[in-house]
Amino acid sequence: MGPLDSLVGAMRLARAHKYQLLLRMVQRLHQAGQVWPAGESLPARLVWGAHTPTDRTTVLADVVAGYGAGVFSLETGVRMLQEAGYPIDEVAEEIERIQSRAFDQAARLADATGDNAAVRDYLGLPEADLVPTVPLIPAQPGQPASDQVPTSPAQATPLPPVATGRAGAGGVGPS
Repeated sequence: MGPLDSLVGAMRLARAHKYQLLLRMVQRLHQAGQVWPAGESLPARLVWGAHTPTDRTTVLADVVAGYGAGVFSLETGVRMLQEAGYPIDEVAEEIERIQSRAFDQAARLADATGDNAAVRDYLGLPEADLVPTVPLIPAQPGQPASDQVPTSPAQATPLPPVATGRAGAGGVGPS
């Protein structure tokens, strides 16, 4: 549908300035009716959908491949899905929902930065509570040395040998 696409694109381009004026007029009418606050009109433009039916499955495959290959951002991919007709109300909210479940990417972020605060922010989690320090009780002068952990192999006490219960090569136990 190449010629039809270029014809529709040229017709929309010829009217683009008129649509901007129309939207500016609507804004000023709303300001005059005190529906919107008075002030400068915001820039607005009309975004057209596809004039031919869109294959949503193809758009989804393109988004998955493009985002997975790093060709475009998650924002662009979600916007493409929204324009293809997927029920996405707000792009930013959808991205937050996606990132709150993206544990593999969060693990890669943790490996790359070593910053747990950045990972919690990426996942949309609240700040972590500080772990309280536990005071250690100093060793008492009369405390036996066996309760202390050895610091070298020379200080460790060897274990006694364990009996296997065998009474020779021919059988088990006394005969």
